[in-house]
Amino acid sequence: YGDIVPVTDQARLIDAFFVTPVRIFVWLTFLGTAYQLIIQRLIEEWRMLRLQRELKDHVILCGYGHSGSIAAAELLARGWEPEQIAVIDSDRDEVTRAAERGFTGLHGDASSEEILRVAGVQRAHSVIVSVGRDDTTVLIVLTARALSERVRIIASVAEPENVKLVRSGGADETVSPARFGGFLLAIVYRYVAHSREGSGAAGMRTFRELGTILKDSSFLTAKTSAMVCWLFVGS
Repeated sequence: YGDIVPVTDQARLIDAFFVTPVRIFVWLTFLGTAYQLIIQRLIEEWRMLRLQRELKDHVILCGYGHSGSIAAAELLARGWEPEQIAVIDSDRDEVTRAAERGFTGLHGDASSEEILRVAGVQRAHSVIVSVGRDDTTVLIVLTARALSERVRIIASVAEPENVKLVRSGGADETVSPARFGGFLLAIVYRYVAHSREGSGAAGMRTFRELGTILKDSSFLTAKTSAMVCWLFVGS
């Protein structure tokens, strides 16, 4: 029932210079990992508590992709401070990018009650939902509305037929990029019609302007959507 111990001088040397250091290294690695996890958890809990205390009358931006980042930039341009904007995204790289801009970045699922509570949805001024998927948008809107009846919810809806569903889920306003795409088409038509009426230098200038619109039409759609989101937030 005793421990197995080395009995020869050679075995004692192997145990002293090889086996024992390996044991110590394994134990130190285990203790270091456990210590690191505990410290990280305590720091994260402290950070969450600080956020819950400080965030008030702020904007929660769910999704920091193409349209979401433009919406955040538009809010800054309209007078909101970076500290007043909390960004929730499931992509850690996007959260890091938002944090680099000075926003409060939260990594997680925006449809989760826990993450929305941490973001202070009960004390928020508005929630902007721009996640790119209508099914996820509906879940986020439903969860946010269940947690707060007073918060203003603005949601970007990809498919026009889902606008009614998102509104019934609790969204105060909806923004449809597809509609703005239609507006751009109408603008293009106006330029084309004008170019047919004109000639020479005027016609060439019109076509150059049209080319500028078509070159960055996706940015214009996102930019227009972001501006409309800001109008709804500010109203």
